[in-house]
Amino acid sequence: MLMLLVILALGWLVCLVKPLESRRLLMGSVVTAVLQVIPVLHFAIGLVVILVMEFAGLVDGSGDGPAFSDQHAFGAILTTLLVGAALLGVSYLFGVALQTQLPSRWFVPPGATEEDELLL
Repeated sequence: MLMLLVILALGWLVCLVKPLESRRLLMGSVVTAVLQVIPVLHFAIGLVVILVMEFAGLVDGSGDGPAFSDQHAFGAILTTLLVGAALLGVSYLFGVALQTQLPSRWFVPPGATEEDELLL
């Protein structure tokens, strides 16, 4: 649960520090959320992260699924953080792709100046 709050805080931090980038992240997050109906993307990202963590020795994948013992608590935390960060990155990339197809005014946050809009 703690790592989910860290991922949420990371998303909020991006929105506060980079308001122009946050619109891309938010618009792309809509696509990522809709794709969760058929979670192939989410499954693939989770599988890759689990395999990397298993290779690093932080997860025991010898059973039916990944096992996080007390010794591997750090692995469980890091796995959650990496999956969340990867989904944030994919959401941002979806937002960049959407920006080429949608009106640019949708990506300008409230209070932005015309100079800020030129950065888009």
